[in-house]
Amino acid sequence: MAPAVRAYLVRNKGKIKSAAFFCTQGGSGGEKTFGCMEELLGMKPKASLELNAKELAGPEKGAKITAFVSKIKE
Repeated sequence: MAPAVRAYLVRNKGKIKSAAFFCTQGGSGGEKTFGCMEELLGMKPKASLELNAKELAGPEKGAKITAFVSKIKE
């Protein structure tokens, strides 16, 4: 996780009532990052989305993003 994201979560964890996680990356590692974010906040996210470079370049990203947004709206 980027140091700025970690610092933000640590500073604001008491104020965050609900969260959704997303990340874009060149390869893999989103699950580990999401686990660390969940641990820092002390809560599971409403939704999460991890897209790697190959997925970002492909047609399936639209469906994944739509599903992610739908979960957030629930």
